[in-house]
Amino acid sequence: MSRIETSMNQMVSFRDRGLKSIRQSVQNPETCWIILFIVFGCLLRLLWAEDMKWKEDEIWMYRTARSVVEGRMPWPWLGMSNGVGFLNPGLSVWCFIALAWVSENPVTMVRWVMMSNIVAIVFFAEFIRRYVAKSEQSIWFWGLALLSVNPLAIHFSRAIWATDILPFVGFFVFVGHWFRQRRSGAFTWGLVGMLIGQIHMSGFFWQ
Repeated sequence: MSRIETSMNQMVSFRDRGLKSIRQSVQNPETCWIILFIVFGCLLRLLWAEDMKWKEDEIWMYRTARSVVEGRMPWPWLGMSNGVGFLNPGLSVWCFIALAWVSENPVTMVRWVMMSNIVAIVFFAEFIRRYVAKSEQSIWFWGLALLSVNPLAIHFSRAIWATDILPFVGFFVFVGHWFRQRRSGAFTWGLVGMLIGQIHMSGFFWQ
């Protein structure tokens, strides 16, 4: 058998397994509801981006990020002032400087934030499918489904705000903690767990 035939057979086998898995999922009402909630939550995060929150914090974050990218402002080593008057760590604004390179206006930037939250949901769903025991997957998926349609979670995924970046980064904290018995997992947990608190102090709660 040639390599091409072998590759074709492998593709057909992969397709058949995928279709079988989809058919089994569709036949399970619980799975259908979970998928519906997750998809609906992702769609809600994308609707009406122009209706984004646009107040003092968001204006400062966007203008600072764009000014750095356009060369009108030096690289900031600290972020904006917090509620008690202290300056936040620089990583809180560096994330948005990175987004400013691919964002010509605030709406485009907030769409990147929205997408980061959707990617986090997809990553968590795939992690559950791969690594959580079958007997426990249902409760994990229901937790993710309810989080997906949680009004506050949706609201806080639609702004140019440091906390809105945390779900994506928090996924890697979670993965590191899950595999903390391995050196790579422990290193990831420690490193990303430290950095997430530099994006926003509430990131330490992900620990």
